[in-house]
Amino acid sequence: MQFTTLFSISLITAIVFGKFTETANPTTATKDSIATEQVKPERKEKKTVKKIESKSKLSKAEKYIERFKKTAVQEMKQFGIPASITLAQGIVESNSGQSSLSVKENNHFGIKCKSKCGCKCAIYADDKPDDKFRIFKSAWYSYREHSKLLTSPRYKHLHKLKKTDYKGWARGLKKAGYATHPHYDKMLIKIIETYDLHKYDKL
Repeated sequence: MQFTTLFSISLITAIVFGKFTETANPTTATKDSIATEQVKPERKEKKTVKKIESKSKLSKAEKYIERFKKTAVQEMKQFGIPASITLAQGIVESNSGQSSLSVKENNHFGIKCKSKCGCKCAIYADDKPDDKFRIFKSAWYSYREHSKLLTSPRYKHLHKLKKTDYKGWARGLKKAGYATHPHYDKMLIKIIETYDLHKYDKL
């Protein structure tokens, strides 16, 4: 009995002493703290993945801008169309150069065939299931045709606006019926401001 009592007292002392030791030593990790530390890195990794995914979504547009910004500026200097508007329309109409129309037909602006135009055309579903769109030899010809289109009588009034007035151009294009999307102007403005495209209008 005496042995059992001494053993019990020693065991209790060891447990109590152990608790005080763990409390006094901040470097000692309990099972609960280990479990918490294992969860935290997983949360950080998820956040990192989300950031990488968001950057990858922007990369297509950024690559498109890098590829065509010089062409857009050259067309602006020759035809007076803001480079920001040209680039924004190219991003929207061609899905940053990823659409079938832009990849297969080099048509970056959704330019349709006119009757008796004598040009090569391809059929794609748009406003109608059998709309005819222009086929171009290269993306550059598509950009040049876009410049010619925006200097036609239908859009000529837009040239009264300043080249730096990208909002006015965007609203004017929507009003003139360039595209049927109800928020086409807002889409263009959003892209221009997101990628700071208006800086090219000042070159």
